[in-house]
Amino acid sequence: MREFEEKRGFHRMELNCRVTLILSDESETLEAEGRDLSAQGFSFHADRHFEPGARLEVTISPENAVVRPLRARLEVVRAQPEGDGYLVGTRILEMLE
Repeated sequence: MREFEEKRGFHRMELNCRVTLILSDESETLEAEGRDLSAQGFSFHADRHFEPGARLEVTISPENAVVRPLRARLEVVRAQPEGDGYLVGTRILEMLE
């Protein structure tokens, strides 16, 4: 059986930066720590749990001003306890301007 990492069709880029999340109903804005990004997914560490199927919008603002912020609409596919919060894996639904 192949390992989970080997099944991925796209390479992941490690981020380790602060990101801003907006819940789909725009009722809440949260800060989280971005972990990694690929062509199809994004993961982050957050203080709260997100249910699979939840929709979010993320803004990733790199510390380097040469690179412009990235915005995307996401769908949560998993959330597992990690340290004092949760590691949340998402699927990218749409890149935003």
